[in-house]
Amino acid sequence: MGMKLDKLALLYANMKAQGITKTKFDFAFRNLLFSVIYIAEQFPHEILFGCRAHDLFFVVQVQRDFTISTYLGDSYRALMEALGLHPNPSNRFSPNVFFEEFKSAIPQSATPANVPTVTDIASISRDVEEANKIYFLGWLPHDGIRSKPSADNLAKTKRICGHVTYNTCLRHHISSRWTDIEKLAQQYHEPGA
Repeated sequence: MGMKLDKLALLYANMKAQGITKTKFDFAFRNLLFSVIYIAEQFPHEILFGCRAHDLFFVVQVQRDFTISTYLGDSYRALMEALGLHPNPSNRFSPNVFFEEFKSAIPQSATPANVPTVTDIASISRDVEEANKIYFLGWLPHDGIRSKPSADNLAKTKRICGHVTYNTCLRHHISSRWTDIEKLAQQYHEPGA
């Protein structure tokens, strides 16, 4: 089932006017607090929902008309468990309830202070290679013949660093490097910079 997020269209217009492609905000739903990251680089946009207290993470794709599918697949069960709910025919819970509340909680504007860092994005992304490694460590060039970046590494790079950086890494055979040790983290910079 689809749902239109009109306030997300307003947020996107505000972001576009400021040249911002990513923003973060919190969303409280019942007893859960979600860190939400909206990535609006190219369609379909992505909304990342992360609830660290329950190691709950899911991604929603946003179409050009700002509609989303409310179907959560395997994430539905994880959301029910985090909420402490059990299937109950007399008190039904559906993802539509979740997304209706989310719809009204979407901010209408973004600020540069709310642009997420690569660590912000990595810390809630549980569906990427080595998800526990959230701190940027640098870039590893490959020759493109004997070695190349893995598809999983490129997918992580695309999610965390963005589409432009992903394309650079794909063209020039560069892997992003990550660590789970905060003190080893490097200041983020684009490859070749």
